[in-house]
Amino acid sequence: MKKYTYFLLFSILLFAACSGKKDDFSNPEELIVSLSITEDYDKTAGKMEAFQEYLSETLDMPVKLFKVSNGTAVIEAVKAEKTHIGSVGGFSYIVAKSKVDIDPLVTTEAVSKDIKHKYWSNLIVPKNSPLNTIDDLKEKVSELSMAWSYPTSTSGHLVPRGYLKSIGILPEHFKEVMVSENHVASIYSCITEKVDVAAVSNVTLREYTKRGKVTEDDYKIIWSSDPIQRGAIFVSNKVNTELKDKIRNAFTQMHLVSPESAKKIHYQYPYAIKYIAVDDTDFDQLRTIAYEIGLIE
Repeated sequence: MKKYTYFLLFSILLFAACSGKKDDFSNPEELIVSLSITEDYDKTAGKMEAFQEYLSETLDMPVKLFKVSNGTAVIEAVKAEKTHIGSVGGFSYIVAKSKVDIDPLVTTEAVSKDIKHKYWSNLIVPKNSPLNTIDDLKEKVSELSMAWSYPTSTSGHLVPRGYLKSIGILPEHFKEVMVSENHVASIYSCITEKVDVAAVSNVTLREYTKRGKVTEDDYKIIWSSDPIQRGAIFVSNKVNTELKDKIRNAFTQMHLVSPESAKKIHYQYPYAIKYIAVDDTDFDQLRTIAYEIGLIE
């Protein structure tokens, strides 16, 4: 806990120190954007550069980006008026909305409507595990260790935890519950048999399988959720309406006016991704799950 507190404090101080001269937060001379990036992908630097260049050119104003490893730091930066825009997962968004006056601008979706291009949660087990179905898990739950991907993960915590509760399985029913740093850590904890079950994103699992980091013979999928609402890019409601509209339009037009930027930003997807406008009500299903398992009030 102490390590996490120090990191969060460092993040906020970093925003304060690096955001340049203080200007009118509602009408900024420089737009500050915070990206929550939880996976250590090789091309993160290219993503950041493409994101910054596209927004700066389209909005005709300086744009400064910060990369943070969790949504909580983004929320705190918005509360402190050290960032105007945040990019977080779905669960982090509903937590942010409950704490800060924000509006969602856009979310992402695949250009193709192919079901394979949706986003969902998986429960995986090691290849040699005796578990093959959810019924097997229910029968042996008291003997099993479970790994969530990280506390604010939508597909690696919120959705699978909500599902398990719906079938009568609570965290305390497991022999042990652990929290990983990210989805990649959960995948490796599972395939090396450090845990019996892990909750992970299908996107990360597919990407690491495609890159040869893991193989389909390393794990078994015993459950997959329905498609999940993707995360949000949101803006502080203190930012003026005209600028908010320009930012939203910049995102929704990106795949049309600058497909190369869109490709670089969404490099982890093996298919084309675009931004679409999103409304707060689009997150109501995730909000209901979080409320039912006591993660928000």
